[in-house]
Amino acid sequence: MQTCSTFNQAELEQSKLFVEEQFELAEKQSDGKTLREHLQNVQEQTGVVPKELENLIELPESMNDYWMWFLRLHNHRPAGMGLTAIPYSEMQAFFNLNGIHLDPYEIEVIELFDSIALRVLSEQADKEQKKANAKKK
Repeated sequence: MQTCSTFNQAELEQSKLFVEEQFELAEKQSDGKTLREHLQNVQEQTGVVPKELENLIELPESMNDYWMWFLRLHNHRPAGMGLTAIPYSEMQAFFNLNGIHLDPYEIEVIELFDSIALRVLSEQADKEQKKANAKKK
């Protein structure tokens, strides 16, 4: 069986960093806007690019389709008891409906993106919980 290691490892590592950065920048702030929106507002107002927006990681071109597929799956993630991994049944339905056939090792890329997203979102939720607990004290 092939694995994600079938892909160019440098591109795979860069993709992992890209996914992490994208979800960190998408973190909602107390006013409901994302971190990215806040940083862009700072840039517009000051004319200075915040360090967080300098040298953003680019997604390797070879990963564009996987990223777009992941985003579509992520945005239609089943609701339930908290955030959970995108189920295989959802992936199968999505790819079948769109006439896309992926090999198992390609599904691993989607799973990799999903695991990174879940980790970052969990860390953000933990941070929010700590803030809420601190306000109660």
